[in-house]
Amino acid sequence: MGATFLPLLTGYMAYHHLLLSPQLMLALHILSVECLLVIFPFTKLMHTFTLFLSRWYNGASMGMRG
Repeated sequence: MGATFLPLLTGYMAYHHLLLSPQLMLALHILSVECLLVIFPFTKLMHTFTLFLSRWYNGASMGMRG
């Protein structure tokens, strides 16, 4: 949950100029988004995008059985 919430939080803080300088918050935001993109394929978030592809593939392969 932290990996998905951190880009949202840092983006909000950078936009509203909260806590640190806007340039530093923007750098932290970009870094957190890059970290999310790196771990994305290995998390359950990937299932939201592969749901329909896997249903189509399984349906097509099971439809060809005997």
